[in-house]
Amino acid sequence: MMTPLKEELKDLQRREIITRKSMDWISSLVTVQKPNGKPRICIDPRPLNKELKRSHFPLPTIDDILPDLSRAKVFTVCDVKHGFWHVKLEEESSYLTTFSTPFGRFRWLRMPLVISPAPEIFQLKLT
Repeated sequence: MMTPLKEELKDLQRREIITRKSMDWISSLVTVQKPNGKPRICIDPRPLNKELKRSHFPLPTIDDILPDLSRAKVFTVCDVKHGFWHVKLEEESSYLTTFSTPFGRFRWLRMPLVISPAPEIFQLKLT
């Protein structure tokens, strides 16, 4: 798993999703093998999530959305694969997402899925 992990880290760096700079606050690295054999890089941000404030932006339910859809004339399909990575982190915030690997410490430049306010922030960006 080491070589695929190193390749995935390099790919994420190339795409400017993560960078090698680090901070003292470190989350543990967890890797999960995807169906295609590549590693999925996950972090365990439980200590960080305890300190983060979540926004109070309510996520819409299907019952909230259906009435609007019944009156719609135009529909759009969006592929939001890795959608959270489209949200840039402020530099100060990105240091809090530092994680350790056998190849060094990295921090996220884009919003990782696992931080607690990520769903609300992403939903707010979509609306």
